[in-house]
Amino acid sequence: MSSPIAPAANRLSLDDLGYVLDCLREERIRSNWSANTPYCPAYTTLCACALVSRAWRDLAQRRLFRDLVFSHGSFLNKDYDVEQRDLMVLHQFLVDTPQACQYARSLRLRTTKRGASEGETTDPAQLYEIFSRLPYLDAIHLEDIAFPDPDPMLGLPEPLVDFPALTRLTIVFRHTQSKVQEVVSRVLSRCRRVEHLRLLGVSGLDPFGLLSLRDAEPRGPYLELGTLAIQQSDLWFLHLPLYIAKTTIGLRALSISEIECPVVMHTLQKLIDAHCSSLERFAYGDCSSAQPDSTGAQYAEHSDLPMRIPDLSKCTRLSSLEVTLGFHPRSLPNKLCHLLTPMLSSLANGAHTPLRRVTLKSAAHKGLADDIRAPSAAPHFRALDGALLALRERGLAQVVVDLGETFESRVVAKEMKRAVRGVLPRVARAGVLKVLLVAEVGESCLPPESDSSSSGAEGDT
Repeated sequence: MSSPIAPAANRLSLDDLGYVLDCLREERIRSNWSANTPYCPAYTTLCACALVSRAWRDLAQRRLFRDLVFSHGSFLNKDYDVEQRDLMVLHQFLVDTPQACQYARSLRLRTTKRGASEGETTDPAQLYEIFSRLPYLDAIHLEDIAFPDPDPMLGLPEPLVDFPALTRLTIVFRHTQSKVQEVVSRVLSRCRRVEHLRLLGVSGLDPFGLLSLRDAEPRGPYLELGTLAIQQSDLWFLHLPLYIAKTTIGLRALSISEIECPVVMHTLQKLIDAHCSSLERFAYGDCSSAQPDSTGAQYAEHSDLPMRIPDLSKCTRLSSLEVTLGFHPRSLPNKLCHLLTPMLSSLANGAHTPLRRVTLKSAAHKGLADDIRAPSAAPHFRALDGALLALRERGLAQVVVDLGETFESRVVAKEMKRAVRGVLPRVARAGVLKVLLVAEVGESCLPPESDSSSSGAEGDT
């Protein structure tokens, strides 16, 4: 007699069944970071689904093993005793489960918070052995992974495990205090092409270890890199952009944000110059500490280099520029004067670039209209208006001011829009200005018929 679940379950189409299993897969990813609970309810449910029928087995196993999530290192169990979870547990799982090796497309490895704080390291040989058993990976996420210092007396070569192409490589450092720059360079040396590389929290590095990266030469072929995102980096990040500039080619998009040290901008400039002929999109996030009046200036006191903002004058293919600002009365004049206007002027005065879109992002807040109209910001907005107009004459098609969402009334939201258009009058008259703002009710507060930019704006939407 067949199982009572089979007739009802088989009435689902494969597409509907796949949608249900996708929901279970996402729940398993969210629940599987804890070393205490390696098998969450969603994992058990997917295993049960794989036993229903042959069709269910194939669909369930694809979702079950597509994203491998594993935490290793020391942790406190439910009895508050310290336990150790070794990386070889994952290796043995792959040996015993060939289906996982076949269907795995994403690998997420994390050192536990306790292990990272105590300076526990990962054996690169074990890590590369796991990589070698997962030939179809297209996404790797490494969090708080630290390698031990190589022993020069042994001189043992690392096993050669190459990734021909990765869609996404993310390296995150949250709690580790080790020389984590070794992870970046040694993992990148195994890749031939990465579409999206993200470095998050590159801080607490050893500056003496990073000095070797400054003069490092690439080993083997260059890494073809599509997009690079760097977030939350401090002083000891200084030489890593130089290493990436020397070892990569073809960078099309660069995003940087939350840079805590202004001196880092000098090495980032080297990275921009190295890819000036291929860079198409540049996003400059909240880097307020890189401004001259911030506490980050203390780092520059010990440097022979003056603080600077990104110079994009050499970029010949840049089509999109995005800058995140905070429209607050204290910081706005400084950001306009020392950051945004000089950056736009470098584009207007530099090599001809096919820039089509400039996006200025800020979070809407109560009193935004008054802050924008503040007398202290007026001369800086006039300079910004002129810089944008100069780019308009060179082909700029759209200027977008994205204010996100607001819980103010629609009347107040429209007043914010009028304030933005009022401080950028020449750009507004040119028909390229567009203000994005979502009111409390969830509807756009910018009716197309009242926005003169709708007729003249071009480019991306």
